[in-house]
Amino acid sequence: MSVPGSQAERDAVVVKDEEHVAQYYAAQRQLVAARAEVRAIVCAPRYALPFLQPGRLVRVLAAPPAGEGAPVRVHHRAVT
Repeated sequence: MSVPGSQAERDAVVVKDEEHVAQYYAAQRQLVAARAEVRAIVCAPRYALPFLQPGRLVRVLAAPPAGEGAPVRVHHRAVT
């Protein structure tokens, strides 16, 4: 379902410094990926467990409803 003239209007749009815009977009995507990678590392149990003290509130993102706080009751380190 296309509107007559809308494709020609879309094709007539000119973006100044399109190469720079593309570079900025690529850099922004890399930054988002790097932040996600850092967050995955920081939130890994290996690094998060020392901070799980009884009485501390933690945010559980995997369980619905997302973002609700949950208290840490007791934490025992598993021996492997």
